[in-house]
Amino acid sequence: MIKLLDCTLRDGGYLNDWMFGKDNIDSIINNLSHAGIEYIECGFLENIAAYNHDKTFFKDSSILSSLNVNTNICLMLNYGIDITDFIFDRAVEIRLAFKQNHLSEIEKFTQDLISKGLRISLNPMHIGLYSEEELDLLTAITNRLHPVCLTATDTMGIMQEWDVEKIFYILDENVHKDIPLGFHSHDNLELSFKNIRVLSEMDLSRDIIIDTSINGIGRGGGMPNTEAIAEYLNNTYDKNYNLSKIKEASTYVQSIKKEDKYPYYLSAQYKCHPNYAKFCIEKNISTDKIEIFLKNIPAKSKTFFSREIAESILRKYLNLL
Repeated sequence: MIKLLDCTLRDGGYLNDWMFGKDNIDSIINNLSHAGIEYIECGFLENIAAYNHDKTFFKDSSILSSLNVNTNICLMLNYGIDITDFIFDRAVEIRLAFKQNHLSEIEKFTQDLISKGLRISLNPMHIGLYSEEELDLLTAITNRLHPVCLTATDTMGIMQEWDVEKIFYILDENVHKDIPLGFHSHDNLELSFKNIRVLSEMDLSRDIIIDTSINGIGRGGGMPNTEAIAEYLNNTYDKNYNLSKIKEASTYVQSIKKEDKYPYYLSAQYKCHPNYAKFCIEKNISTDKIEIFLKNIPAKSKTFFSREIAESILRKYLNLL
């Protein structure tokens, strides 16, 4: 079975500093729930001084436990954040995002969370850059932890259809069959819809959960469009998502200004973290110079953003600082 996980309130927050406003947050959650979207990611677990009900940052996931919705509620947690003072609610699924260099550390951290009775999903970032050895290690860790889902995350939006086929066949063959596989795609190369179609047509032996966002809002080049993917699944796989309710959920989202996608297209072409493209946009660097900038990012620094490196490149190659 193919299911949807909407990331509007979390990934979309990169475009409005997560300041959706309480009424809009409630409207988005309620309408997506009535639309039949199986999972809703409501924001980030973050170390914040005080909760702001207009913003989708949380230190206490129990704030969401009072939601009267017929769907699974999720929050994203980035590995490395100090969670000592966090309050976790067992009803809220925690999506744990981590990088390749955290593979050796992630198991104990996750096991500690699972031992508290929490529902944990593993979200390995930059999955398109994993070697086969790293994929083997990831699947072994996944099988020992037995999370509620393993979501392959194309952080930089670089995956082609053959990457999708290769990675998901490896995961499907090796991960325990009762663990769903998810796909979190970014549309930097405008291949998200095609990659999702390829994934949906693969003969996999488990549930598949596809991450989307309303109007495709999200980091970098954006995400697969919830409306379009829901309609595709309705027409192709006899799903029954209520498209009019998704449309109602989009009322506020339509007003959020999207970023120029081309710098993110280039960052994906050069396999660089999307924050390098964002840096170029913030500095008003012209398109022709963005390509020069990206070409000169050291290979070892491409998958994580360093402002120091970015500014050094501007000085050395573009004479802009």
